Amino acid sequence: MLRATTPISAGEVIRHREGRAVLLPVGKSSDVFDVEDAIWIVRRGLADSSGVSFESKNFAEGYLRHRHGLVYQDRDDGNEQFKKDATFVVEPGKNGQGLSFAALNYPSRYLRHYGGELFLAAEGGAEPWESEESWRDDVSWLATPSWVL
Repeated sequence: MLRATTPISAGEVIRHREGRAVLLPVGKSSDVFDVEDAIWIVRRGLADSSGVSFESKNFAEGYLRHRHGLVYQDRDDGNEQFKKDATFVVEPGKNGQGLSFAALNYPSRYLRHYGGELFLAAEGGAEPWESEESWRDDVSWLATPSWVL
């Protein structure tokens, strides 16, 4: 599971819901389906083996991928663009905790949660989800085993 490090979102994890990557609380009392939606299998990067790709536990061949700044759980269609969009470079967490994930094909943009959804965001960019406020916290993630809730 990938947990948020932003204090206001502590305990919330990346999961997918109806194809969209979102940030929601998942805990020991959560429904099994909700827990499985929050489990990502870390794979070698689809476009570059030095990066990583996140495959959904409960949707085989379904990966986290960015498209037009938004992040989805989409089925791998074998397209080179998909592979690039679903590959992330692992870096130390921008806030000094955990890890941050830069897009392989947009290295200045990172997986960020904003308003309960996931986006690909540059720091201080033009989109609302790229605001500098709490950016370093919002792009930093704690990777925890799925059984640690």
